[in-house]
Amino acid sequence: MAGADLRAKGDYGGAQADLASGDAYVERVAGDAELKSASGDLQVDRIGGSLRIGTASGDIRVGDVTGDVSAN
Repeated sequence: MAGADLRAKGDYGGAQADLASGDAYVERVAGDAELKSASGDLQVDRIGGSLRIGTASGDIRVGDVTGDVSAN
């Protein structure tokens, strides 16, 4: 996704997003999630599996994660 904000409220089985710019918010994921942004803030509240998250320029906020977390 290029130049847009993503707001995923609710429950999801899994999540994957790759943003060129813009912020991403994901509320709850039962499985694994991967979020990337070249320029933007990333926030997740609850992940039931593992989380891979990264941004070149922006803030990262993570709530509860049951599995492994990889951040860069």
